[in-house]
Amino acid sequence: MKKLMLLLTAVLVVAIGCSEQAEQTTEMPAHLQPYADYVREQGEPPTEYIASKFETHDVVWLGESHRIKHDPLLIQELVPVVYKQGVRGLATEFARKEDQPLIDSLLRMEEYDESLAKEVTFRQFVHWRYQEYVDIYKAIWEFNRSLPDTAEPFWVYGLNCSPDWSLVETAEDRSNREVMLEVWGGCGEEDWAEVILEQVEQGDKLLAYSGIHHAFTKYLQPRVKPEGDSVEFVEFVQDRAARFVYEAIGDRVMTVFLHAPWYGPGGYEDWPYPPAAGKVDSVMGLLGAEHYPVGFDVDTGPFSELRVPHTLYAKGYEDFTLGQYCDGYIFQRPFAEYEAVTPIADFINEKNLDHARRQTVNPRYRDFTVEESYEDAITDLRKQQEHWRRLYD
Repeated sequence: MKKLMLLLTAVLVVAIGCSEQAEQTTEMPAHLQPYADYVREQGEPPTEYIASKFETHDVVWLGESHRIKHDPLLIQELVPVVYKQGVRGLATEFARKEDQPLIDSLLRMEEYDESLAKEVTFRQFVHWRYQEYVDIYKAIWEFNRSLPDTAEPFWVYGLNCSPDWSLVETAEDRSNREVMLEVWGGCGEEDWAEVILEQVEQGDKLLAYSGIHHAFTKYLQPRVKPEGDSVEFVEFVQDRAARFVYEAIGDRVMTVFLHAPWYGPGGYEDWPYPPAAGKVDSVMGLLGAEHYPVGFDVDTGPFSELRVPHTLYAKGYEDFTLGQYCDGYIFQRPFAEYEAVTPIADFINEKNLDHARRQTVNPRYRDFTVEESYEDAITDLRKQQEHWRRLYD
């Protein structure tokens, strides 16, 4: 019995030692401690964080990297939460301004029309065949049906232009200014901003949703050109949609970045890297899953001064920081857990195939079949998901 007690004691001592060693290996490094403390003290669940921003803002603009499954799912979750803060609409890149009558019709229908939701999405971009984006309409339709008859419904506003990609006949045409002016028909991101400003002038609050490059307010995105093995800063891009809104209403609009890879210092063709030099990922990885999904400010606090020199986004800046890039930040999960969106098999079909071919951006890819378009989408999304997994390899 005595030997057994000694053995158990020894096992317990070893176990405690191993536990202490495990704790030490995950101990927060001193240089990351201020960021970790800030997330613990100031972080909120993403829906609550975004909703709270409407107390001081008329427009909260969420910028994504595209085709990350949990991003459009977050938009669906946000609708009933931001509605309580007086928000009555979603302004989205993923629908055309021209198709507003179709959107209005879809949201007013007594029975939800999945085919019309796909048609609206298809008209915006013939290859945007992703179920989670289409389902945003369904989530809003269902939410409106849950409201009392006297309540004001939640609406969707299409922002995008109506480019005619059939005018691009060669790969060189995409670099031809005159051709591209014809393609876009004189429409630009200032037109996107007008849709939002019209609603704001009427006293509405809006949630805006687009790719991050359209969502920049205070931050100016660099335009670069190749220079040997690197790229050289040319000028700042001034004509982003959220920038036009910012110039009109100032700090009543804010940019919230949805965690995604950043371009490396080699330019827009450079291999993407974890954003903010991987500091956000490191902090959240050490904090653990109990601390995310989470939203937090980066225009104040320690993240506002986080210097990130080795990225495309630092070009043109002497001392680029995360606080310059955006106002708020949403971290939902580490890249190893990212999932791609779900491709819709019949999004391109025999009825719309000819139109899809004509409106394909790349003129070299205008003879695909229905089956090839779906298979290519699956392959492309698989590669994207594999890339997320490799970000830390």
